[in-house]
Amino acid sequence: MKKNILFAFLSLALALPKAESQQLPLFSEYLHNAFTMNPAMIGWDKITAATAAYRHQWTNMPNAPRTAALSYQQWEEPSNMAFGGFFMQDNTGPTSFTTLTLNYAYHIRMASEKKGEWERNRLSIGLSLGGTVYRLRGRDLLYNDPDDLLIINANQSKFLPDVGVGLTYYNDMYYVGFSMPQLLSSRLRYTTPDAISNLRRVTHFYFNAGARIPLKSNNKDIKQFIIPSFFMKFAPLSPLNLTATVRYMWNYKFSAGLGYSTDGSLVCDANVNINKRFRVGYAFSIGLNGLAPHVGTTHELMLTYVLASSGKNWAFEPLTKAWEKEPTKGCISF
Repeated sequence: MKKNILFAFLSLALALPKAESQQLPLFSEYLHNAFTMNPAMIGWDKITAATAAYRHQWTNMPNAPRTAALSYQQWEEPSNMAFGGFFMQDNTGPTSFTTLTLNYAYHIRMASEKKGEWERNRLSIGLSLGGTVYRLRGRDLLYNDPDDLLIINANQSKFLPDVGVGLTYYNDMYYVGFSMPQLLSSRLRYTTPDAISNLRRVTHFYFNAGARIPLKSNNKDIKQFIIPSFFMKFAPLSPLNLTATVRYMWNYKFSAGLGYSTDGSLVCDANVNINKRFRVGYAFSIGLNGLAPHVGTTHELMLTYVLASSGKNWAFEPLTKAWEKEPTKGCISF
């Protein structure tokens, strides 16, 4: 006889930050690290950069979920491709996981781009390969009946491989993306001589889209944009989640966004680009469904260092290598 509380806790530990029984963690500022949820979006913003991110969710709850991630992406303009990867550590009470994922995407130039209709107009095809180590500290779990012999009370670790695919179509005005992470729907199985617990990983389905709308300005040196976007997430046997966001960007220096999710949470974020290389971002979310006093708020911090930028991206100006003094045109690869 397996304890229901064990299954419930494992489900919560592997849930999305939106707590919808989906199994993959995501950051609210996903567009600044978009390839972590869609491998086809690595290189879509035409930058070579490294990013560090940290998320503390449900701050009023003991042993609340905490997620940290390091990522790197490199854009190769001559080859029309990008590659990189990310390392992520997630902890929730007695459960945790560590994942390492490698990403690759090839960006196909469309006919309209060759004719000069757009500065860029491409279809990107992406693939991710990785592996995850799941850990369970059985002795830290709480049970209704602590004397039940059929419970898992030992520390265990399990390794599972993973594969994901994605497509993204984008140009200078809008983007549309679709991805399927966690294609290998394997079972996460913890066992002891007297107890067994299974949790099946399932394929997720993500769809996201957005547009960049320029605003008129009396100063030609000042560029302003409104960027509406939405992100839809679905996993079998879990509610469909939709997050809609509107962001304002001023001259590639500052941006701020306001979003709402169908799980009842309000998300605010702000980003500052410093010296064309550093981007500092912060996101804050709070539930509007009456749970906020019990679970608390969620906070995210994201730091990005840009090594190169093509100048045809959405959020950064042209940039040379860090060690070059004179600016050159185009994206620099190394």
